[in-house]
Amino acid sequence: MRDSLPGICSTVVTRKSRGGTMTLNSRIAELQRKHMSLSQAVEIAQKSPASDQFHVAELKKKKLLLKEEISRLSGVSGG
Repeated sequence: MRDSLPGICSTVVTRKSRGGTMTLNSRIAELQRKHMSLSQAVEIAQKSPASDQFHVAELKKKKLLLKEEISRLSGVSGG
């Protein structure tokens, strides 16, 4: 059935955003931006001699959760 409706998954509304509705693709893009930001934060924290390893571990966990959500949503969108 999904093949008979090309592009339909990319216009599925996933939630309300501040400015209105958010499509699945824009939600994935938002999560990817957050993931990249966390990657940079982890890299900076690991290079810092005074870094708190517990904080680094928390950042990595958040990053992993985002990656899992991106993968889950990408599977829904067929990507």
